[in-house]
Amino acid sequence: MVLGGIIEKLDAAVDTPAYRQIKPVDIIVLTDGVPTDDPATVIQAAARKLDEGLHHPNAVGIQFVQIGNDEGADKALRDLCDGPVRVSSLLCRFLDWD
Repeated sequence: MVLGGIIEKLDAAVDTPAYRQIKPVDIIVLTDGVPTDDPATVIQAAARKLDEGLHHPNAVGIQFVQIGNDEGADKALRDLCDGPVRVSSLLCRFLDWD
């Protein structure tokens, strides 16, 4: 996943002058259904590193855009935000278009 590579790059540069040159990253995920892999584990691990203070909380942002009205996708996205490990750096907002 792209996110793991970004965190690895930040980790490798953390105590070097190059760290200050790394620009913040915003990842936009477009989805139309339930994920076929386990994005929660990767996202929560990255968010924990941000929360632990190793990296600036604004170093990485993730936005989820749901295409369509698949109830399974809606639940999967909500579970990413409200799952067993709640992390402050993962900000979720849902819009209902009723």
